[in-house]
Amino acid sequence: MKPIFIVGFMGAGKSTFGKKLATKLKIEFLDLDQHIASVNGFKYLAEYINTKGLSTFRQVESELLKSLPNKPMVVATGGGTPCYFDNMIWMKQAGLVIYLKLDEGILISRLKQSDLSKRPLLKDKSPDEITDYVHVLLKERAPFFEDAHITFYPQTDDLDALVKQIKVYLKNN
Repeated sequence: MKPIFIVGFMGAGKSTFGKKLATKLKIEFLDLDQHIASVNGFKYLAEYINTKGLSTFRQVESELLKSLPNKPMVVATGGGTPCYFDNMIWMKQAGLVIYLKLDEGILISRLKQSDLSKRPLLKDKSPDEITDYVHVLLKERAPFFEDAHITFYPQTDDLDALVKQIKVYLKNN
């Protein structure tokens, strides 16, 4: 079995979903954002980005992504991971990419209720600015996300059905 990469917008629930999926598949789970922070000596990714800057983070993110072992595991990527360098192309060649797709309104609601201090791209924005920012950024990132092998809609799709779909896909590829 190859690695499974979960992509989607911030607040989509990639880590929560990824843990559930890894448990169902009985394989390891890795949160790429936490991994980046941890290997660089930070407790939270926001601390790392605030200290090193977004461009350094994106470079390190790509390097660490591509250094992950080629083994069965579920990797929850950061919201922007597939949108930089050749990360999406690399993930699609290295394993299976699943887009966790949520309605824009649900994403905005979740993000407004989240701890913004842990979201460097949103931390200084008002609620209205968050709405506008998410709308624009989601449009920019959608083509990358939609290039995934499988799109999963957590509000309507069944996790067990997805697991079956994943097993069929991995068996045939």
